[in-house]
Amino acid sequence: MKKYNNIVKYIIIGALSLATCILLFINACNDISGFWNVSIGDGIEIFILIFVSFYLVERQNNVDRKKEKINDVITKIQIKMLDSELIVVDSENSKKVTRIKLKTISNLLEIVKKDISNQTSIESIVSEMDSLSAIVMDHIDDAEYIEKSNSEIIRLVTNIDTKLEQIKFDIS
Repeated sequence: MKKYNNIVKYIIIGALSLATCILLFINACNDISGFWNVSIGDGIEIFILIFVSFYLVERQNNVDRKKEKINDVITKIQIKMLDSELIVVDSENSKKVTRIKLKTISNLLEIVKKDISNQTSIESIVSEMDSLSAIVMDHIDDAEYIEKSNSEIIRLVTNIDTKLEQIKFDIS
């Protein structure tokens, strides 16, 4: 679908450019008075305006798409962070799943980190995520310690979620 949209855009810009060139040629060869009478300077202005407008609109569309993708990744991180089953250590299988979930969240944060202008905010999120991972990974075999650290885990998850929401607000 994206390929089709690009083809349509280039066909439209080509048609407008061709129409401008034909209009310039007709006005250069014939002395037509009236509405379609356009000087060479006006024709060149129209031609430049078409390409500059196209470039600016296309550039803004790319920026908007990138912001939308970043928002989608942040939303994925938030969904994973707020999962009630994020940290479960009652069996070997659940411990593996917990490790995978935490690693996935860290990887997604690294993806977002590259494209966020507010580096201090994302660095604090990564730092809190590292703290969360340290608490869980260092004591994953000690379910009692994880249970006692539940309030700290909830605090870290809440802080990360709040800061991610702030980043989403800032990039919109």
